[in-house]
Amino acid sequence: MSVALSEEDEGKRVVDADGTEVGVVADVQHGTAHVEADEDRVEEMKTRFDVGEYGENTYALQDDDVANVDDDHLVLAAD
Repeated sequence: MSVALSEEDEGKRVVDADGTEVGVVADVQHGTAHVEADEDRVEEMKTRFDVGEYGENTYALQDDDVANVDDDHLVLAAD
């Protein structure tokens, strides 16, 4: 399942399927969410989703990487 990411998602927390926070959406451009997180988490997420980085301590998520979006969160798709 794919969701449509938009600028309205900026500032939302990003959590994995278990509810563990993995960052905060800093920016959304052309369906890609740029997520700020601590350095260790950024390295893990860049490897998991293989979409590169946007800036220091930031990784990128495509809409296919997100299972659900609600008022406060983006929930990552399960591995």
